[in-house]
Amino acid sequence: MNSLDQLDEFWREALQSNAFDQTKYTNLLQRLQAPVAHLPQAEQDKFFMPFVARNAEYIAMAKRDKDALRARLGVPVSSQSPVNTDRLAQVAAETVVRATIWQSIAALFRAFR
Repeated sequence: MNSLDQLDEFWREALQSNAFDQTKYTNLLQRLQAPVAHLPQAEQDKFFMPFVARNAEYIAMAKRDKDALRARLGVPVSSQSPVNTDRLAQVAAETVVRATIWQSIAALFRAFR
């Protein structure tokens, strides 16, 4: 399963549960980063760029119209949920920002080894 398929599966699970699991997202990033960690940063960036772009697209779509995102990913569209639907997109966006910052810090430490 490639990185985009794994991202799609992560979002399907998040939409079905109406919750963004930060631990699962972090584990996904670690699984994806492990096989390319030895590559130069430019190649790692090239590998992650489609992943980051699609994730940003999903976050924007979740903020705009979560049912449209559900339909795109093949998740049944549910009736109105009592859960704040904007919260999923907000937490996803915050987690992506944090993960990107930590990846940058890790890259700096690798550069000085």
